[in-house]
Amino acid sequence: MKVRIDIPYAPEHGEHGRLDLLLPNDASNRPIVVVIHGGRLRELSKERVAGWSEFIVEQGWVAVNINYRLLPNASYPAPLQDVLAAYRWVQETDQEELRHQDRTRVALLGGSAGGFLAMMAGLILGREQVRSIVSISGPAHNIWSGEQMFKEGIDPRLFSGPIELVSPEAPPLLATHSRNDTNVNPEESIAMVQRMRDAGCHAEIHLYDGPGDQHGIWRDDRIPLRLFQHIEDAIAAFLRKTLGLALKP
Repeated sequence: MKVRIDIPYAPEHGEHGRLDLLLPNDASNRPIVVVIHGGRLRELSKERVAGWSEFIVEQGWVAVNINYRLLPNASYPAPLQDVLAAYRWVQETDQEELRHQDRTRVALLGGSAGGFLAMMAGLILGREQVRSIVSISGPAHNIWSGEQMFKEGIDPRLFSGPIELVSPEAPPLLATHSRNDTNVNPEESIAMVQRMRDAGCHAEIHLYDGPGDQHGIWRDDRIPLRLFQHIEDAIAAFLRKTLGLALKP
């Protein structure tokens, strides 16, 4: 596995505008998965989900694990704008390793607040630009607090929630959620999947009885942290359907 750490995609934001690039050795024409950490939009970093990138590479795909600006040091919708900026970087960069990958096959994967951001960005970009979205315990409704300050030149969709952005052009969605989640109610994922299906879009849900409270997603035996095997299996199966396997050079 090749690893490139702390590549600037938005250098003006310092460490919050950096990403890690992980890919299989000698990778060519591989799909790309953008990985988005959680933390209530206020904490954590890409290091928290380094294991998710490891999992993505094990499947034969390229992982782009991003940092983004956090509240309250930045104002909303800065985190979402950064996810969209990272997507643009993936499409436009001259980074040597990405030049040889298939940038027409990009998925967004995030957990908790990162799942919210993945859904928001994927729904704004639409199915022509994003092949699929994975939300791990992500909220379907707006999660940021504060006055809605619509500024001239800022897309008003950035201030909404995923469930409000569903349209027939939405990329396929997989939502995974523990029925015992005390951080984000599983009804959020259930409602989001139903809204997608009502709009005629492909949406899948993986519900399970996670251990304890909080999100119930983490294994205890892996460093860096990894998702439970059944969650990884559900994600891998979904991404194989929506991204496909690597194309021959």
